[in-house]
Amino acid sequence: MTGRDNGAVATIVALCVAFVFIPLLAVTVDVGRVLVSRSAVQNAADHAAMAAAWASCDGEDPVAAATASAGRNGFSDDEVEVVDRGQGSLGVVVSHGVDGVFSPVVGVETVPVSARAAASCSSEPITAPVIYAHSTCQESLAWAGNENHVSGAVHTNGRLAVTGNLNVQSGTATYSGSIYSAGNQNTWSPATPSQVPARTWPLTLDVNDFDNGGRYTTRPDYVSAPGTTTISAQWLRQKGHLIGTALAPKIYYTDGRVDISDIGITGTATFVARGDITFSGVNISVQPHFANISAFSAKGTGGCGTDGVRLIGNYVSLAGIVHAPRGNVYLAGNYNRIDGTVIANQITLYGNRLTINTGVGATIPGTPRIALDAWDD
Repeated sequence: MTGRDNGAVATIVALCVAFVFIPLLAVTVDVGRVLVSRSAVQNAADHAAMAAAWASCDGEDPVAAATASAGRNGFSDDEVEVVDRGQGSLGVVVSHGVDGVFSPVVGVETVPVSARAAASCSSEPITAPVIYAHSTCQESLAWAGNENHVSGAVHTNGRLAVTGNLNVQSGTATYSGSIYSAGNQNTWSPATPSQVPARTWPLTLDVNDFDNGGRYTTRPDYVSAPGTTTISAQWLRQKGHLIGTALAPKIYYTDGRVDISDIGITGTATFVARGDITFSGVNISVQPHFANISAFSAKGTGGCGTDGVRLIGNYVSLAGIVHAPRGNVYLAGNYNRIDGTVIANQITLYGNRLTINTGVGATIPGTPRIALDAWDD
């Protein structure tokens, strides 16, 4: 065989090798790209599922949370699908097309890649006392009113001072400081108050979550009064949130104070303020709108004597959580009622014929826990 023949054979062999191995090389390179992309898509699905579960547990939009999470990982909204799997489990499917580098040579332009993940949010509920006073103030829990009825556990980390008469409390009553009892014909059931170690807060809320730019401020039911504007019945009417005596179901926030002093106002609402929240009207009834909260005041510094929430009207009814972590909840007036729980730094029961019952606010969600779920079906 001549040298020319050898060269021809070599050329033919090279062409055959190229014909066989170039497609294989193309497939190998693009398979590697697909595997890398598959890992990124799965990672995005995992994170999006956990974000959706957290949002659902927190009362927010799980779809918006999932798409936002996937977006941070480089995937568009139309590549994300959120599936409600029931029983608190949310699934997320992320689908993405990987453009081939060499595979178009063999007719494959885009390789579809998808991954899915599911997650759920759970928490062990906490049963809060119907009355919880956190401070060690001299008058941490001052019970000076008469003919009040409290149904549920009562606790103060400071002194329990009872100077009123004809009060009835059913449920465990405890204190961590001392007790002073000068009233007459007060009834404690099943037993008189006992001393126990100090307890931690059964609930922690952050007012910054409700302030402008906070985590709850993007909700469609969120209303913020500008600056230190007082949220009053007049302001609510001017803004269209109070029609007649009917209160629109919203979260109402202000850096100032809340003063509801009209007659006959009813509805579902959550009032949050950096100043005090005062109900001084008559025949007012407020059910909690968001997270079982009816009133949350951040006024005070954690010391003693600063009123955060005040019920000083008559026939005022609140349900859910009444919270003043830095101040005093001052319960005066006559024939007022709370169906829920009062959690504050300091609490004063000064009114007459006040009723406080364990209600919707007494069971508080515990710390949320997020976990990925199996998705085999």
